[in-house]
Amino acid sequence: DLDGPEAVTRLGNLSTRGRVLTGDDVMIGGFILRGDVPKRMMMRVRGPTLSLGGSPISGRLADPTLELFDANGVSLAQNDNWRTTQESEIAASSIPPSDDREPAIVSTLAPGNYTAVVRGRDNSIGIGLIEMYDLDQPPQADGSTLYIAQLRGLNGSNGSGTATLRVSADGKSAIFSFSYSTLSSPITSMHIHGPANQGESAGVLFDPDEAMPQPDGTYIWVFSPVGNNSVADIIAAISSGRTYFNIHTSNNPSGEITGFFNLSTGAQVAPVPTPPPALAGGTPTPGDATRFLSQSTFGPNDALITKVQRDGFEAFLG
Repeated sequence: DLDGPEAVTRLGNLSTRGRVLTGDDVMIGGFILRGDVPKRMMMRVRGPTLSLGGSPISGRLADPTLELFDANGVSLAQNDNWRTTQESEIAASSIPPSDDREPAIVSTLAPGNYTAVVRGRDNSIGIGLIEMYDLDQPPQADGSTLYIAQLRGLNGSNGSGTATLRVSADGKSAIFSFSYSTLSSPITSMHIHGPANQGESAGVLFDPDEAMPQPDGTYIWVFSPVGNNSVADIIAAISSGRTYFNIHTSNNPSGEITGFFNLSTGAQVAPVPTPPPALAGGTPTPGDATRFLSQSTFGPNDALITKVQRDGFEAFLG
């Protein structure tokens, strides 16, 4: 990313897919952080959830592990299943792995060179995808700051949704929007609450029912003191992840879906790997075999070229 620090768009994610073998043939993803300030990053690995066209990819890595190294080869962090360490930090990124067996690491890194190494647990092998995310939100053209809440069901509800708060550059107001699905019954009320930590409850800071919806369905929240909370207290609660949105329904008067607002990472949906081109049919030529081995292994040799020509592409991968 060659753009300067004031750019309003920025590279947010890099990913690459390959075969994870053992020994020196594990998958390695390197990246470089430039500049003179630390950057908050998340590295994660997909294996069990790899699919193509809705169907699981054959030969995917069933249980990947992840380890992060600095330029001197010093191990900075490692993870097997993402919920075992840093669960709250990874979940707050809004892009946690969707399978508990997939690993992830969140770390604030100084400028420099880094390497992420993917292995299979117990020396297992298979196809894996390594991803690096920039969790620092890029500057917005209007100077605003975006916060997002992933709404989850309470009391066994299948409901879900998303809410966003875009706080203005001057800190005087915010644009609020939300969406939901699969609620068990009609909505009776909805509120933004805070300040509160995860697992705690707090009083109402903003009631959308008392505000006039805009033509696009959003709401304008003009900040004003609420109870003992000053405007500065409200801004501090939003920026520190201590406000949450709650939708109440007739079947769940205390709340059916809820979620805490966290700083948007700028990459809300994990990218789907680009489908590989179809393999050529028939007996591979030496040239086809060489190109194939250059992409699927650490390099061709005479023995591997002969094996590919004899067995074919699919049999070699199997």
